[in-house]
Amino acid sequence: MGASGSMSFIGSVGVVAQQGNQAVASAPTDVSLATSVSSNYDDAVITKAYDGSTPEEQIHMQEGVVASGSSIITELDITELNNFTNANYINIRIGAYLRATGATSYSYVLHDLTGQLSGVTTSLVTLSMSTTQNVLDPHLGIGGYVKIDAGGGRGGLTWGDADDWLQFKVRGTATNSAGSTSISPDITVKIIWTAGDRGD
Repeated sequence: MGASGSMSFIGSVGVVAQQGNQAVASAPTDVSLATSVSSNYDDAVITKAYDGSTPEEQIHMQEGVVASGSSIITELDITELNNFTNANYINIRIGAYLRATGATSYSYVLHDLTGQLSGVTTSLVTLSMSTTQNVLDPHLGIGGYVKIDAGGGRGGLTWGDADDWLQFKVRGTATNSAGSTSISPDITVKIIWTAGDRGD
């Protein structure tokens, strides 16, 4: 009878262990990028122009209002940019909140930079991508950013022309012990050089 009791105890432990191993049954769900923790706007990101750590909101800023179906078409004020003389570059930084159910870690990808720009060079800086869920402050944001280098020289900086544009994509991925889930589709952001419109 003692042996029978022992077997019953071991069987109970086995059931408990099995239940524990099944605690995470699936990869994260309800994964999206948003401009807040729980309210507006879902399937969107924040973008803002910076000179180093200094925000240049008069040049560009948008906070998701213009987002539509994972696509953002917004503006950069070329008039303000032509008046900008603090540096020969500006950065477009990206903020977001990576919403997810059942996630334990987070990551971001910034990719597919394209554009049609006159005398301006653009590049993606992606060496320090964030692993934090809440990156709403664009200053650090998702870690990567778009760098815009002016043309010109001693005669003055050139920042492109009206109707020039650039475009990039942002992906967020949530992970747990069962796997990873990325947003689908990625967020596409297109910024158009426009006189008198900073983008919000």
